[in-house]
Amino acid sequence: MLKNSSLIAIFVASVVVCSTANALEPSVSFTKPAANAKVTNPVEICLEVAGVELEAAKKGVNAGKGHLHILIDTEVTDPTMPLATDKPDHIVHMGDATKCRTLTLAKGEHKLNGVFTNGAHIPGTPVLSTSIQINVE
Repeated sequence: MLKNSSLIAIFVASVVVCSTANALEPSVSFTKPAANAKVTNPVEICLEVAGVELEAAKKGVNAGKGHLHILIDTEVTDPTMPLATDKPDHIVHMGDATKCRTLTLAKGEHKLNGVFTNGAHIPGTPVLSTSIQINVE
């Protein structure tokens, strides 16, 4: 019986170690457009997340879950405060848990920041974000 208990303990420990090793670090990345891309309007902007789950903002604040925002030529200024949802020229709210938006941007260079927030639109610390530069022709 002791041998079986030891084998079970070793198996459980190996499953825990493998599960932890395979857990993804939380991240956000752009899938469209590519960094430094030259694009024309309308511009499809897509993001993906790893290590967290996309969930509609209306579902509230849930650990490891949230939604995306696209910040255009602006930055997160205070990660403990909600991002504005009423500034469509600078902050695009994707509270429906989608990954893509098609936007019309002014011609010229733009810095895009993809930011993951909780259901209350708060990025938290550390801020889970990524950024790229694009040029709209």
